[in-house]
Amino acid sequence: MKRFIITEEERKHIKSLYEQSNVVVSISGEQPYSNGTDWDLVHGILGSKRIDDDLEERVGIKLKEGSYRVTDVKVSSYVKGDKVITNGSVTLVPDNQNPDIAFTTRGSIGGDYSQRHDGQVSGLSDRLSTYYKGASRQFGPFEVTVQGTNVKYKQSFFAISKNPNQKNKKEILHNGNPTQFSTDLKNLGLIYNPEIKFRPGGVIVSYDAKGEKPTSLSFIYSNAGEKQKVLDKVKQSNTILNTVDYKINEFDGYIITISR
Repeated sequence: MKRFIITEEERKHIKSLYEQSNVVVSISGEQPYSNGTDWDLVHGILGSKRIDDDLEERVGIKLKEGSYRVTDVKVSSYVKGDKVITNGSVTLVPDNQNPDIAFTTRGSIGGDYSQRHDGQVSGLSDRLSTYYKGASRQFGPFEVTVQGTNVKYKQSFFAISKNPNQKNKKEILHNGNPTQFSTDLKNLGLIYNPEIKFRPGGVIVSYDAKGEKPTSLSFIYSNAGEKQKVLDKVKQSNTILNTVDYKINEFDGYIITISR
């Protein structure tokens, strides 16, 4: 039977997953139901510049308080007595790998609501991804009938996460000294999924911009004849997440091991 040894950082991470549970952010808004009902505010409780406290705002605040990912959105509207009530809720799941960093919504109500909604959200997901330098996901569109009336609205929600493919880049100058190069690279801190590209006078180090980072980063140097032997030995460890073998100038034999 294999034994798995975890680091102190791993233990803390596993503990945090148990301590941090799913969160449901919800809101309920009321508007007078009469001939003068402000229908824009009926669905405005989900997200509107005319309202200070809305669902969009509440979710945005929660995303800043911790590492969460939006997984579900629910919306309903109905008439009760002399009021129109709209309820909205968003489920957030703990996610330290690729958490959401922003949340927004667009919607239209009343005449031509569907076409107006579609015009609002056309191309919006791509614009949000570009603006936040992340990845946007759409929830909906939801076509909601205000129960007890013939009024309908169409609403879409967008969550934007850190892009797991986004790379941080750092250029390190070197003079062909393996020891100095290793020191300079270690000074970057803990990097994930490194990519090393040679260029005259230096190297470009690209690495994933992820929330969770490994706890150890080691460098091994051997001559060309021993390189494969060392690499094979390193790969036998259960703790290795990623191994990169690359060449820099005449020094053929650098091996990076990433573990946690």
